[in-house]
Amino acid sequence: MKTLIPTLLIASGALAAPETRLIPGGSFDMGDHHDLGGREHRNDELPIRTVTLKPFFMGTYELTNAEYVEFLNSAPVQVKDGFVYAIGTLLCDTRGGCEYSRFGYDGKRFGVLYGKEKHPATGIRWEGAAAYCNWLSLQEKLEPCYSKNWNHDFTKNGYRLPTEEEWEFAGRGGLYSPYRIFPWGDDDNPARANWPKSGDPFEKGDLPHTTPVGYYDGSKHDGYQTLDGSNGYGLHDMAGNVWEWCNDLYSQSSADPDTAKPMPDGKDYHVLRSGNWFNGEWGHSRVSNRNPGYFRGPQDPNHPYYHIGLRIARNAADVPLIAGELNILGDGFQFTEGPASDGNGNLFFTDIRANRIYRMDAAGKIEVFRENSGGANGLFFDADGNLLACEGANGSVTLNGETVLAEGFNKPNDLWIDPKGGVYFSDPIYGRTPKRKDGEHVYYILPDRSKVIRVVADFTRPNGIIGTPDGKTLYVADHGGGKIWKYAINPDGTLAGKTFFAGAASDGMTIDAAGNIYATQESVLIFNPNGKPIGEIKTPARPTNVTFGGKGNRTLFITARTHLCAVEMNASGAGVRSLESEGRRQKTEAKRPQERPEKPWLLEHADELDVDGDGAVARKEMLDEAEKAFKLYDKNKDGELAEAELKRKGMAKSAMGGFIKLHAEELDSNGDGTITEMEMMGETAKLFDKSDKNKDGKVDSQDESRLAPQSSRPQQGGGNRFAEMDANKDGTVSFDEFVELEKKKKGSVDASRAKQKFGQIDKDGSGTLSQQEVDAAPKGKGGRK
Repeated sequence: MKTLIPTLLIASGALAAPETRLIPGGSFDMGDHHDLGGREHRNDELPIRTVTLKPFFMGTYELTNAEYVEFLNSAPVQVKDGFVYAIGTLLCDTRGGCEYSRFGYDGKRFGVLYGKEKHPATGIRWEGAAAYCNWLSLQEKLEPCYSKNWNHDFTKNGYRLPTEEEWEFAGRGGLYSPYRIFPWGDDDNPARANWPKSGDPFEKGDLPHTTPVGYYDGSKHDGYQTLDGSNGYGLHDMAGNVWEWCNDLYSQSSADPDTAKPMPDGKDYHVLRSGNWFNGEWGHSRVSNRNPGYFRGPQDPNHPYYHIGLRIARNAADVPLIAGELNILGDGFQFTEGPASDGNGNLFFTDIRANRIYRMDAAGKIEVFRENSGGANGLFFDADGNLLACEGANGSVTLNGETVLAEGFNKPNDLWIDPKGGVYFSDPIYGRTPKRKDGEHVYYILPDRSKVIRVVADFTRPNGIIGTPDGKTLYVADHGGGKIWKYAINPDGTLAGKTFFAGAASDGMTIDAAGNIYATQESVLIFNPNGKPIGEIKTPARPTNVTFGGKGNRTLFITARTHLCAVEMNASGAGVRSLESEGRRQKTEAKRPQERPEKPWLLEHADELDVDGDGAVARKEMLDEAEKAFKLYDKNKDGELAEAELKRKGMAKSAMGGFIKLHAEELDSNGDGTITEMEMMGETAKLFDKSDKNKDGKVDSQDESRLAPQSSRPQQGGGNRFAEMDANKDGTVSFDEFVELEKKKKGSVDASRAKQKFGQIDKDGSGTLSQQEVDAAPKGKGGRK
């Protein structure tokens, strides 16, 4: 069987293949670590989950117009009504079919219009992106990854679209400790990315307002000063400019089954990542933000594709772990130790015999950070940016050189901080150190700093210590015994399950995102997670300790007696999962909205919606009422319901007004804070169909009976609320009964406000509330909660 259009595609090769960067494999916690994805709609970035990936290549830039046009000119494509097709499949727009396209076609060849060759290609459908990847694979004599049915085979070595997991891993640029909002960090200065209203010169003139790829690089362009928006892996435009297609379908890659559902048209769509120049806060470009391809703007789903492009990816087979040569960054020291990165580009390390702590900035400048360091040895930064040090000469562990966390020990040597904030440290005796304890052990400082407990007591001389990011496993080197041991970490910080890991008389140690352990003996020894040796780095003097840092967390810094060294790696260091993120992972379910009552909302409002009085609500009746309501509440007639319109006080008095307020989250399906008429109609139809259990085109009592046997379903919603209100059980609720229940809930009641709420529920003005009126009350007006 031939792969997708293999004839598509042999070209002249005028342009070089798009540049790619190697993204090291490893594990990370995918999802929203800042609880920002749920502000406007249900958070589809939760629950946070751990993902492990193999190394892969990722495009340094979004694909340009010039690169995509080369493909079009090499392919046996057809142009019909201004759109480009191959084997009956739509690939992209041209100017003849879409006024926003940058692709021109003169009947023979394609070209880039308006001098936008270096701008990202837009108007690309998912299949058009996949077809380009196949073409490029054949150009480079690689195996295409997509079949003619658009199925993928990622065992092939050709170019492809990134998976959603790969995209986010690459997008984060090695920033995992802590996790950041954007690819470069948490700074939301618009000079870092092409977002709406960034102020760059390309925001003038015809749409689309894209910028050349890599434009936001810290340079000054035509008077506009940019900041560097690249990330630690050297990838540009991972935030803003244009949305980028991922390989996955939105439903397949959703961690939460409740968000993995078809779009309003009943179809599934591929995922888009990166954000865009066109709309949304920060251009929707938080690094964890997900967007199904259905949602493209206020006129969904018929909105132009003028903000959608692609970035290529490819498997990385047999990539060496060590990427470069060893570099000596400094020498002439007396005894270097304890390298620690602060996550901001700075490296701190100690010189034990000189009694100093040094700092090296991102430019490589080394200066004294602290004199009289107490013989500081191992260093480690906590999640708040505090520097913890093992002060061997003082027998203590300190925070920022001031607060003593543990004292009275032999010679604290190395340390590691777990996700809870607890501190493990080794306490050997070297040289003429006075013996302050009954032996050489490993200790744990509780997260609340209330106590120090002994966790290892059977070593000859403990030294290097490192743990896994999830806080479940601890590695400890017995330098005196010539072995590295592995432990399971109990919830209280104690250790269990001592297991031999590797034979090495290691000093300091570190771990990468793939779980490989880096130990220091006569050289730097690298072990895979099973303890098998997989690499070695020789240094000019015996190494004493190691850590990851630098851009992308891919530089391995090595202290080697009188030297400070570094080597670039095809791996990134493993960050420590913050307690905040772990809590979000565990408490996701508790944060989710409570399920709505099982009784269909339509049945509760059947009297208002049943226009023809046949005892049922037909689909057309529901949609007609939805259309009327939209036009009624769209006060400024701009085709969408904005936040201010949704907050109008009188809106909840009508059935459809209450419906809109109650279901605003679902109706705002693209989460941009407004409800368009198309969203209103599409989501209303979906909600109707969900209630129409017997699929007869109308909702009536038969649909309610199909939900569950009445005897097995607890009473919910308005009915239960009415029972609470009707204290004297006379079948009605008086104003006094209403106020009494409000007092029980809130402790005190504003009488005028209570009267207003009561009046809103009392539809017939009788002065008492019937069960039907309570049941019909919108959320927050005495009905469902």
